[in-house]
Amino acid sequence: MVSDIEKIRLDIFVSSKCKISRSEAKRMIETGSVEVNGKKSRCAYKLKKGDVISILPYERPVQDLEPEPIDLDIIYEDDDILVINKPPGMVVHPAPGNPRGTLVNAILNHCRINATSSSCTDLRPGIVHRLDKGTSGLMVVAKNITAQGLLSAQFKNRKVKKVYLTLVAGSSKESSGTFDTLIGRHPKDRKRMSVGTNRGKRAVTHWEVVKRFGADLMLVKVSIETGRTHQIRVHFSSHGMPVVGDTVYGRRWKGRIRDKEYLKILEGVTRPLLHAYSIGFTHPRTGKEMSFCQEPPSDFKEILERLEEKGGQVL
Repeated sequence: MVSDIEKIRLDIFVSSKCKISRSEAKRMIETGSVEVNGKKSRCAYKLKKGDVISILPYERPVQDLEPEPIDLDIIYEDDDILVINKPPGMVVHPAPGNPRGTLVNAILNHCRINATSSSCTDLRPGIVHRLDKGTSGLMVVAKNITAQGLLSAQFKNRKVKKVYLTLVAGSSKESSGTFDTLIGRHPKDRKRMSVGTNRGKRAVTHWEVVKRFGADLMLVKVSIETGRTHQIRVHFSSHGMPVVGDTVYGRRWKGRIRDKEYLKILEGVTRPLLHAYSIGFTHPRTGKEMSFCQEPPSDFKEILERLEEKGGQVL
């Protein structure tokens, strides 16, 4: 909410707040990544008292990206694709607040890709889908423009099979189900997503309980037909079962767990316990069906082991 900076140009304000150059702030505004009172605006717009400025997810132009020597956990690699196990905490694409240390920077280095070459398309060299910063697990990455186009088409046409594991706080009498709602930008907080918005897009999430821990914790297997931003986290939160560790959509997730011993086990959780467990797709060159699985990382596995020691009911 703008109050004491009236008559400052929008691009100057964005540059100062995001700690970026004015030219990059200009690009953000022109591409619609900055909204004033919920609408796209101009760089020269002068702020007024009461204006609400929203900074939406923004992808830096390819020419701004730099290769960085970052280790990758590579599950599979050939001339066309990489399948990697993304660690929790790694951002996929550079953005304000996370300009370095991203998966894209690592890919540019590993594949020796020039960010302005024909090997890159759009603003996402190699990237055909995403995982949130706090989410761990499997991703497929394209190593050339042909593979990128064919893999992107598979995602667009919902041909890629993705399965996640997540620990949720809450319970359901059902052992499985489907969430089928619209998901769109939150009307008051443009950085968040929400269900029930008229401008949203259809989001379909299938889920199945793998194990129950007491009355208020469930390990759930999730498959998604669509890939909306924060889809799994939004869906489970909106149905009273927020993902453990999710401080954006489940700020009060601890309040849903009544057993103090379980709460003690979870007290050190610092990120959403959501893991991309498996992925299946058609190889873009050979046409072969590819499928990969990866167990959750150590922080997630350790919590599950401690919960199981206390007792869990396998379904």
